[in-house]
Amino acid sequence: SSYSSLGSTTSSSGFTSFSGQRVIPANFIATKPNLVYLKVPKTGSSTMSDIARRMASQHGLSNVDSMDWIASEPGVWWWHAPYHELREHIESLTRPYFAWATIRDPVERVISHFQYFVMLNKCTLQTGYTCPEQMPTQTDDIEKLLLDYVERAQPPRLNYQLEYTSVDGDPNATFRELQDNKKINLDFVGVTERFTESVLVMGEMLGLSLSDMLYVPVNSQDYGWGGPKELSITTHNKLTELFKTSQDWKYLEAANRRLDGYILKIDNFSNKLHEYEYHLKIAQSRCAGDDNVPQCLTVYANTVTLQSWMPDASMLFPALDHESMFSILP
Repeated sequence: SSYSSLGSTTSSSGFTSFSGQRVIPANFIATKPNLVYLKVPKTGSSTMSDIARRMASQHGLSNVDSMDWIASEPGVWWWHAPYHELREHIESLTRPYFAWATIRDPVERVISHFQYFVMLNKCTLQTGYTCPEQMPTQTDDIEKLLLDYVERAQPPRLNYQLEYTSVDGDPNATFRELQDNKKINLDFVGVTERFTESVLVMGEMLGLSLSDMLYVPVNSQDYGWGGPKELSITTHNKLTELFKTSQDWKYLEAANRRLDGYILKIDNFSNKLHEYEYHLKIAQSRCAGDDNVPQCLTVYANTVTLQSWMPDASMLFPALDHESMFSILP
């Protein structure tokens, strides 16, 4: 059945958390832990929070449709709030919990942040930056506004992702200080640029089913001005220079390194990933326009018997081509 957990066939008896403070018990999801997802803006976090809610819904956790903190344990938290604002809530949970976040290239993230908060919502959703009365329409002028925004706005700060997910929310702390002082109290940190790998590793950590891990990506609106892919080299270089000292680079490097380490512990990972992506592609093409996406994904998962998790797995799944891969990501 598609509901058999993935983690039961991994070579590991448990994964060490990102913070190094805990070992995640095998098939942890079966014990119904609280799920706490730190929804860092513009990191594919709307898609990941949909996955968090799906996991919660399928395992009988509360709070699936509430943007308030967990009132009845076990439950799921899936909305925007930095760790330091949730700290008392998290520390007062009586049942075990699994806490995670996703982070991404800080330059790409700030461009996406600018697109959403400035270009799309005209500065109505946050304080700390005032939009010009006449919003620019030409690419050159938009890029000037982007640079101005990054230089003057609070947020986004240089260490935005580290600050958002660390225990105290100190904007000036270095990654090394926070890591050494156990101030990044997360079980897992996914990487947006490696989204499917991140979800699959989390699946192995928790003992999820294929059904838990299926999703339809939540894509933000079109940029209309080209966005990060069309950004001039000059502007991109200026942004990179502005973010040169960002501690988020160190954080991202550590998350990638940790992800690589987890992958080495998982038997047959490459084929599992290709099989997962193969089913994702089919499920998304079937369910993207459906009136009831969660139910549609579940119906599809129930038709699947995963091959790469079998003890004598021999069927090989090819990698998706670039275009297909691009289409399944948030």
